[in-house]
Amino acid sequence: MISLGLDVSATSTGMVFVQLSAPAPKPNVILHKTICPKTRGMERCSDVACEILPSLQQYKPERVVVEGYAGRFKASLIPLIEVGTVVRYFLRQLGYRWLEPAPTQVKKFVLGTGVGEKSLVMQQVLKRWAFEAPNDDIADAFALGCIGLGHAGLLTGLTQPMIEVIGGLKMQ
Repeated sequence: MISLGLDVSATSTGMVFVQLSAPAPKPNVILHKTICPKTRGMERCSDVACEILPSLQQYKPERVVVEGYAGRFKASLIPLIEVGTVVRYFLRQLGYRWLEPAPTQVKKFVLGTGVGEKSLVMQQVLKRWAFEAPNDDIADAFALGCIGLGHAGLLTGLTQPMIEVIGGLKMQ
């Protein structure tokens, strides 16, 4: 089974495809990519979607997990929602449904608590799954992909916080 994790952002989107063939503790990363468009507005939305769509067609994931919206700064929230909406629109048009954990749920899945620095997420991803993410967007996207595998019942060694996160998610 292949699961896609998307950490959508207006400036740096993380995309990771992970795979497990049978119930196991560690998924295999088949593709990871950071998408950093230099454009703005709808052109930026198109650029991000155009980076994601070919990989969707190539790998055909059975689970897609898109991190929910979060933003502390109004100036960055609007572009985030623009890009996130376009990505979700194309997922829907291609027949995909997705899980959408909140950022606090992603942290709870990885750290056991809903709060923590991004560097801790990277550290725990390396420690638990032996995946050395090149940046925090990829670490988050990897964790999102793992949430998809866990939701499908394939990821073993889940902690109680992980089970709670997965149990609270429904397909969009």
